[in-house]
Amino acid sequence: MSETLTRIFDLNQIIQMAVKNRAWKLDLSYQNLDSFDHKMLRRLSELEVLNLSHNNLTEIPDVVFRLTSLRKLILSHNQLTSLSDKVSQLTNLEWLHVGNNPKISKLPDLSTLENLSELDISNCGLSKFPKGIENMKKLTILDASQNKIKIIPKSFSQLKSLVRIYMNDNKLSSLPQTLSTLIQLRIIDFSNNSLSTIPPSFSNLANLWELKLQGNEKLSFPPPEIVEKGVKAILRYIK
Repeated sequence: MSETLTRIFDLNQIIQMAVKNRAWKLDLSYQNLDSFDHKMLRRLSELEVLNLSHNNLTEIPDVVFRLTSLRKLILSHNQLTSLSDKVSQLTNLEWLHVGNNPKISKLPDLSTLENLSELDISNCGLSKFPKGIENMKKLTILDASQNKIKIIPKSFSQLKSLVRIYMNDNKLSSLPQTLSTLIQLRIIDFSNNSLSTIPPSFSNLANLWELKLQGNEKLSFPPPEIVEKGVKAILRYIK
């Protein structure tokens, strides 16, 4: 039996077992999948976690977006060129990970995903954030690192639950003052961008314990010698 046929057989067995046991979690990561359209997935109506990461998928079949009980959908490290707008049907999602799919370049409207607490859109070739991100009032972790994003929308001020934001290795040249209203923030990574200044209002972020600004060659406020001393020194300087 060829390696491909063996892999298909193993995959069928995995899904058949999941259906039989009415599984709530299905991990198909690292299966070297380049296509995926298994009709039996429709029978996994109680599935809450689906991990398809670290494969070679170029698209996600529609059957996945009919699994409306899903709370965690992990699609990172594939070869996706887009994400279907049908993802908006998964209104119970709490995690959506699509990071490290550098050919995506644009994401659909995500305004219906109001229950998200984690969103990973890192290294997706994005030049801007997807529409509807301001609706994610429960979002605590946002990873948008390694993209081509130039602007953080002022509407980010609505993300009051945000604790960690990773936006290193983008093309940011300025930051909105409204970020300083996100008082739950603990970790901010803006390293390797094109920032020249940090808003003085950032000194209001009393819970902040990590602020990465290294690699912003134009940064003068605060100056590099202050940046190297860490978050406490930075907040004292800009106050």
